[in-house]
Amino acid sequence: MRRLFSRSRNRNDADGGAKRRRRWVLGAAAILLAALAYLLFAPVPEAAVRWAAVQSAPWLLESRAGDNVARRAARKLLQLTLQQSLASHLYDAQQLPAGLSDPERIARRLAALKLILVSQTELPHRPIDAPAALTGIGYCDQVNGLAAMVLAHEFGQSEIVAFHEPREHKGHSFGRVWSEREKDWLYYDIWPDEVVVFTSHEGAPARFLARLRPLDRTPPEAEDYVWLHHAYDQAHGGFVHNRLQPTLGGYLGRRVVNYVLHGSTAPGDALPALAAVKVKGERSGPPRPTAQPTPLSAETSRRFVEARLAQLYGDGAAAARLYADVARTPEARPSTLGQTAGLLLGRLSAR
Repeated sequence: MRRLFSRSRNRNDADGGAKRRRRWVLGAAAILLAALAYLLFAPVPEAAVRWAAVQSAPWLLESRAGDNVARRAARKLLQLTLQQSLASHLYDAQQLPAGLSDPERIARRLAALKLILVSQTELPHRPIDAPAALTGIGYCDQVNGLAAMVLAHEFGQSEIVAFHEPREHKGHSFGRVWSEREKDWLYYDIWPDEVVVFTSHEGAPARFLARLRPLDRTPPEAEDYVWLHHAYDQAHGGFVHNRLQPTLGGYLGRRVVNYVLHGSTAPGDALPALAAVKVKGERSGPPRPTAQPTPLSAETSRRFVEARLAQLYGDGAAAARLYADVARTPEARPSTLGQTAGLLLGRLSAR
């Protein structure tokens, strides 16, 4: 009898242990799912953004040829997560007065972004495989892409459009949003010194709704406004190669759907035009870069990202001090990011 009772008690203990383990596993899974949902549909808090970006700075800013597919995917996901969170912060940090028209609202947001970005015409450089929010510099699709990500918080449709002219071997990308109030696409370009908001329709030149120069200086010689205005006139005939959303989950979800439907993360109707651009080797900026993609040391990379985050989160004094440290570093002087630090430092010092 005693032996039978002992066996029964052991069986009950085993069942209880299995139930506790099952509850623990289910609880851990629920926490992981909640964390994933938060990450996909809410911006990452500032403290977490700072920690992740600074600790991972060398990896985020410089791609490595030896990285395997998993590491490249993880790097891209972290870049997207940080840029999406920074775009959310930039949108929330700028409070606009009520009563502004949609073109006015877009122009004010673009003017604020222009102050914290360096374009390819100001510093000719080779492409950097890192988001413009972190590097502060980029090609037309990169800087306008950050603007589109910010504007996606205010407009339901926010897209990047490319104009491709094969005969000239030239192309350019700009952004557009659908305005319910205007019942029209509002195009914009933050890449040149003159930030513009305009409409574009077949058979008519671009109609400018806002034209401003936030940097208040003579434009770089590399900017060809005759050709840019020609591109604006033809913007309505361009192709959409990226659609932005206000959350990481929305952005990834759309790209997954694109991949399932036609084997590419880009919109399906853009694939023929993208293939043509790739064959022609299009570029919208100066042909001879002056800044070199020289890798920075881990310490200098972290210092640059610290400076960048200080500027984006509104601490201009800390950003100026950190940019100055980077710009003085001998290894950084010939590099794209080192020269970017010097340009952004100059803007902060002039204010």
